Amino acid sequence: MGLLDDLTAGAVAGTRKLDQKTLPALFARLSSNAGLGGLSGLVERLRRGGLSHEVDSWLGGGRNQPVSAEQVGAALGDDAVARLAAAADLSEDDLLDMLARNLPQAVDEASPNGALADDPLEIGGA
Repeated sequence: MGLLDDLTAGAVAGTRKLDQKTLPALFARLSSNAGLGGLSGLVERLRRGGLSHEVDSWLGGGRNQPVSAEQVGAALGDDAVARLAAAADLSEDDLLDMLARNLPQAVDEASPNGALADDPLEIGGA
């Protein structure tokens, strides 16, 4: 099992607390593997899908607004969810749960100055 598989499985099962520095790299790698353009591509899809307010809160200096698995799924669309789930080797429900629980923190960590870092993979060193 590779690092991405291990981190993803632990995040879904709740058996492994992902460290804040690992989250941006995990989601960047996952969305890149799914052909969605890395973390910035994933964030842009969420914006276009109606979650601009929530995404702005993750990028800003205030409190991160939560999102539900249903909101994430609706914003990303069926095709993107299927591609992400396949890349993570997870069910779509497990993937959406993991994204909803961890993505706000990942985006927040990858945007210390209010904008996403150029390469979140280097932030986490994954």
